[in-house]
Amino acid sequence: MSSVALCPSELRRKTLLVIAGIACVLHTNSSDLLASLDLWRDGANSSAVFRSLLRIKVLVRPDGPSACLYPPRFRGRHHLVFAIFGAANVFIFDLLKRELSATVSATTARDAHFWNAVLVPIAMGVMGPSLRVAPLHAACLAVPGQREGHRGILVTGLSGAGKSTLAVALALNGLHLISDDWTYLSSSPQRDRLVAHGLHAPVKLLPDAVRHFPQLRHSETAISLNGELAYEVSADAVFPITVRRSCFPELLLYLERTRAPRSHFTIWRSPAVRDYFLLNAELLPTELSHMAQQRGQMIEELSTVPAFVFQSSGTPQQSADEIREFLASRNFLGAVQGRGIGAAQ
Repeated sequence: MSSVALCPSELRRKTLLVIAGIACVLHTNSSDLLASLDLWRDGANSSAVFRSLLRIKVLVRPDGPSACLYPPRFRGRHHLVFAIFGAANVFIFDLLKRELSATVSATTARDAHFWNAVLVPIAMGVMGPSLRVAPLHAACLAVPGQREGHRGILVTGLSGAGKSTLAVALALNGLHLISDDWTYLSSSPQRDRLVAHGLHAPVKLLPDAVRHFPQLRHSETAISLNGELAYEVSADAVFPITVRRSCFPELLLYLERTRAPRSHFTIWRSPAVRDYFLLNAELLPTELSHMAQQRGQMIEELSTVPAFVFQSSGTPQQSADEIREFLASRNFLGAVQGRGIGAAQ
């Protein structure tokens, strides 16, 4: 893999990015790449920057029309993960050194969608354990208007349960969207509490979602990274909703589809919460056992948050209304006024 043996003298451009609360120092030779990642530079002076540090080194080579190829090929060996998007775009993730090294084409450097919607989520998913970030397969929403920071709700469940459609419906019902699929959990040293982060990744909705969200009629489906046909849209560009980057998770919902005529909530016990997230976490090699332990500690802390199983057979809008009523009954929403699904559309 000599093509990724980067010489520091070639990477004379440097900037600080903040991704999921993590300080990331980027070294590159490309102003185009800096422009593509500009979204992550606006938090560089934030007090929410955590202790972890990720080094990113990207050498951009001049080329012809050499774009990324999908799906990528992944290979792993001990603490190293390789991702190849065609011969011109090679990424090496070193979990021990907390370093990402890459060579990419000039075409790829200019592809802001690739960096923000594909590479950044992949990098946080792969490197998360070494950065004290736990990727969770869960949607996340925040209650607006809280003085001490936004109170967050994590919505999880098996694939196909409808987390993404429910997340959009809740956002149309007055909550703020953090993420619809993957949420990145870290521990804030300033407040000594867990923080849930989103990465501004597109919302992915299956084709039948257009039945519930007429706004999708102006969008087109495409093959997503995992091979599914889906709408992948910028949430706040398509829907009249607010998107935020982070919140403090204070409630968990496990979404479960049912054929029963009525929806209901039951308590999701702490041991079951812990076992669920640990079982769904990525396996780590033995030399990274300390990272698995750190991740387990965050999941253990998360399992102490109030949690409920929500069984529903209704539409996303009906489920969102029922969840909002449930949250209001527990005084979780405070004085926030709901807009309602109809008003949002």
